[in-house]
Amino acid sequence: MSEVLLLTGAPGSGKTTVAALVAAAAARPPHALDTSRLDAASTAEAVRETVRSGRVRL
Repeated sequence: MSEVLLLTGAPGSGKTTVAALVAAAAARPPHALDTSRLDAASTAEAVRETVRSGRVRL
């Protein structure tokens, strides 16, 4: 089973930097989902589609 890490924060708070550090330390390549330009409904649909694709399991 895959792990899911959701990073939140204000613009410029370091989310991209933290994501890169976590990805570099991951045992397997992560799937990145950039939600910075999506509203809540679009973000939820993007997460559902990622799970349906089999790349991530919740």
